[in-house]
Amino acid sequence: EKTEFDVILSDIGGNKITFSSQKNEPANPMTDFFKALLSAELTYQINPKDMSVVKVDGGSALINKLGGTNPQMESLLKTLLNDSVLKQMAEPTWAAFPTTAVQKGAEWKKESKLNLGNIGTYDTKFTYTYEGKDGKLDKIGIKSALTYAAPGKEGKGDRPTLPFTIKDAKELEPATGTGHALFNADKGRFDEVTMDMKLKMKLTIEVGNMETEVTLDQTQKATVKPMDENPIKPGS
Repeated sequence: EKTEFDVILSDIGGNKITFSSQKNEPANPMTDFFKALLSAELTYQINPKDMSVVKVDGGSALINKLGGTNPQMESLLKTLLNDSVLKQMAEPTWAAFPTTAVQKGAEWKKESKLNLGNIGTYDTKFTYTYEGKDGKLDKIGIKSALTYAAPGKEGKGDRPTLPFTIKDAKELEPATGTGHALFNADKGRFDEVTMDMKLKMKLTIEVGNMETEVTLDQTQKATVKPMDENPIKPGS
């Protein structure tokens, strides 16, 4: 499955570094990285009983391709894009699908733990509610609650070195998310999965033996729309 994306890499004092898969943007230090990401191909094997990802093929090739754009990042990519991470990154595409028959108003829950090594761990609890028909589609409401933990000392020697160390993290507001999934019974897949997530915390970061506090205030919107045809024309 191919994808389209628009990314604002940074916005400092009104100066934005951006990348778009569909529009011509001025080149920046991350352009080659995202072009390599756009051309990546991953194949997932899914367990139909619980909709979990059993196997991912193509992860090593993805790391090699992305690492080729910036060799200094390769060791970090092996942690950020290992098989476990790739599995959990893909599961939200179909995670809202219930494993048993449900009626309107029914709820079911799932949990996800994403370990990003020296960046920390994200634990997310999802609550799904079947809201009934939305036209010809079945609508499922989604709520999430996220808990972040700074990296511990266990296994630290096995992790790639970062130019900074996250020493502590304090939640300033509950990290919550809301969204929906629209299931197309005729095609046997979701037509759309949308999530809005808000995250606000204070991090204590050590750089060069000096500690500084950073406030992270993030609003994220993610929309997944499977397509019957490749949205990227050959040669584009």
